[in-house]
Amino acid sequence: MSKKPSLKTTEEIKPKLLEKINFKQRKFKFSERQRDFLELALDEDSKIIFLAGPAGTSKAQPISEPILTPKGWVKMGSLKIGDKVCCPDGSSSTILEIHKQDIKDVYKVTFQDGSYTHCCIDHLWFTQTYNDRNATTKINGKKIKKSRAGSAKSLNEIIATLKNSNGKPNHYIPVTQAVNFEEKSHVIDPYLMGILIGDGCLVQKITFSTSDEEILNNFKLKLPDGYSIVKQDSKYDFSVKGVKNKNIFLDEIKRLNLNTKSYTKFIPEEYLFDSTPNRIQLLQGLMDSDGHVTSRQGSTILYTTTSEILCNNVKNLVQSLGGIVNIRNGRNYYTYKGVKKLGHIYYSLNISLPEHIIPFKLKRKLNNFKVRVKYFPRRAILNIELVRQEECQCILIDHKDHLYLTNDYIATHNTYLSVYASINLLAKDLDKEIIYVRSIAESAEKGLGSLPGEAGHKFEPFVTPLWEKIDEMVSPEHAVWLKQSQHLTAKPINYLRGASWENKLIIADEAQNFSFKELVTLVTRIGEGTKMFICGDFMQADIKGSGFQQMFDLFNDEDSKPHGIHCFQFNNEDIHRSMILRFIISKLQKGKVTQ
Repeated sequence: MSKKPSLKTTEEIKPKLLEKINFKQRKFKFSERQRDFLELALDEDSKIIFLAGPAGTSKAQPISEPILTPKGWVKMGSLKIGDKVCCPDGSSSTILEIHKQDIKDVYKVTFQDGSYTHCCIDHLWFTQTYNDRNATTKINGKKIKKSRAGSAKSLNEIIATLKNSNGKPNHYIPVTQAVNFEEKSHVIDPYLMGILIGDGCLVQKITFSTSDEEILNNFKLKLPDGYSIVKQDSKYDFSVKGVKNKNIFLDEIKRLNLNTKSYTKFIPEEYLFDSTPNRIQLLQGLMDSDGHVTSRQGSTILYTTTSEILCNNVKNLVQSLGGIVNIRNGRNYYTYKGVKKLGHIYYSLNISLPEHIIPFKLKRKLNNFKVRVKYFPRRAILNIELVRQEECQCILIDHKDHLYLTNDYIATHNTYLSVYASINLLAKDLDKEIIYVRSIAESAEKGLGSLPGEAGHKFEPFVTPLWEKIDEMVSPEHAVWLKQSQHLTAKPINYLRGASWENKLIIADEAQNFSFKELVTLVTRIGEGTKMFICGDFMQADIKGSGFQQMFDLFNDEDSKPHGIHCFQFNNEDIHRSMILRFIISKLQKGKVTQ
């Protein structure tokens, strides 16, 4: 067991702390917008900075975790600044920063459809809770269901609220839209490839079986010039005939190593990472051959195969198009020459697709299929468990939602600035104190009494992102010193009335979950020598009546800047305390605010 770092004196710590967190000496490069914010945050004349944009702290995944790129899956640890990663809206975004982490606890996050990924306890997820999904609003005196979009939450917060009051999954993540890969050209058309994988015998020659005249006609239409299909001795078996003793279909099947048995079939990678229209054609070929409609409503479909590899390939294909898959397996018996034998394991894929993806060309199947008008694909977090320790890293991408796709096309969050400026300011003036302020629950109107345990333990899950970020920024001995020297404390927004802050550094995180009255309470605590960073995201409020947008707009003018109050539209936040309280109150009064 490693020795716990000892508590150092201020005189021992200060020089090293200053050297460690000097942002101009950081190994990675901040973006120009991030540097603008840090310059403003460190300016002694700035007092309050409202920071609108994605909020939070460090996020990390194991370096072995698969991350989706426009060229396919790669390991997190192999990514470089400038690489592209795929995002849930179907686009791709550039990696701006990569932050290496130490060995960390790794958690397995499992979803209702059986998909899973791995991440650290402070990793951010964008989830919609049960309350978000069932939120209501009043229109003309009537309650109307109006779901809220959801918000970013650390895994630690999700663990604390994993189940709703009914004991059912509480957190749902967004399902990706169809991912846009670069279009590939193929010798064998994607639809024909789907038919051949589903109903073909490809070991020695190219044959396939079907009783559908429509499939035969579709097949003929997509054959190269001069090629044809020839009926075999069996009533429903057909072969692909080439030109002048040359058959490019057979050559291509051999090149792709698809000349294999039915229980070892697979989808070649170049077809899986193809354009969306081509992947839909591939899915339609697979479903016309081995798929069918299962539900009475006609919106759920089933695909069956004896190949485990093909099962996983079809799952990835559906997920890349914005669908979800639940898999079950089993075994059937068959009789051969009077002897009952056990067959291969079969895999049944229950597939749910978004409304714009049509899975069939074949009319008899298409007539039974109905486009979904409700109960669209969704993923609920079912279980979270600690599984191992591993070196981790986090990435910052240039996408507005800061979401990227990891294992099983799962949408997950990335890193951004949070407490960096405050630690820097503390290093320069160790007479200051950092106070970290957050809402304690999904609704900021709830009290700590609604949570189990003693007060300190109740607030602990909401403070974990702060400790994790500090551990990332400074050495273990500096982190221990910060936590033990009373230079850093955390308080719920609900418990601020009556406080008066002198010479403090205030970090108000996830401010979109504060009501306007709570924000009034916060800003009117400001005193001499205090800076405030008020960080929030307009689009991610968990509560009704979020006041962050209103407060941001109130002070977002040229009149506020001479008083040291700035509104910064990007990331992080800070507040400095001085004789600006009268100005703040006058602004609030102009905004018709009463405490």
